[in-house]
Amino acid sequence: MSEQKGPWPPDDRKPRIRLLVWIGLIVAAVIGLVVLSKLFPGQVSDDYDKAYLLRGVIVLAFVSAGIVYGTRRIHLKAAFRNVLIWVGIFVVLAGGYAYQDELRAFGLRLRSELIPSYAVQSNPDELVLTESPGGNFYVFGSVDGQSVKFLIDTGASEIVLSPADALRIGIDINALDYDRTYQTANGIGLGANVTVRSLAIGTIEFSDVSVSVNKAQMSESLLGMTFLRRMASVEIRGRQLFLHWRK
Repeated sequence: MSEQKGPWPPDDRKPRIRLLVWIGLIVAAVIGLVVLSKLFPGQVSDDYDKAYLLRGVIVLAFVSAGIVYGTRRIHLKAAFRNVLIWVGIFVVLAGGYAYQDELRAFGLRLRSELIPSYAVQSNPDELVLTESPGGNFYVFGSVDGQSVKFLIDTGASEIVLSPADALRIGIDINALDYDRTYQTANGIGLGANVTVRSLAIGTIEFSDVSVSVNKAQMSESLLGMTFLRRMASVEIRGRQLFLHWRK
């Protein structure tokens, strides 16, 4: 009676090849760790970090052993390629962890360029705005919890809400007394003084803020000098506006 054959051809490769591939995986991981320790000195600074790293190497050894010895066939080119892929993934993740602050700053800068109206906090007491294509500085803020788009306007003496924005935050614009007059580019404008519970631009937040609601329609609300004077300094460098505030 002939010997029954399975669906796979007999594996005529020597077990030594599997062992060498497994050792290669471990050696590659160790070399990668040594290189990373040279590139990022001080990242493994105490016994806890060393224990965590050793645990990772042990887990890698068991996982790689399961992969190498759990397959019926092994191809050296495919195995070497997979080793390089995993080493590359490890290097990218480790590099991302080591440079997380720089990557966060890059992401914020990229968002600022793509959406100039969103303020970026560059440090604990500084916000940065990027110039819009039209040459103005806009910023999304919050008034009484409602989102409001402001134009930074050094020519405006006050914080001015458009009628549409005032309605959205719950102000009855028809009940206001428009007894204030302003000189604008289009002539004399009328406004009504109101106090809002909160006004926030990024991490800058003030309570019980006096603002003016414009009687005529406006394309956007204005952040004028009454807001800018609350800043420690306001600087324009190239295409960016820096707001430093007093804590």
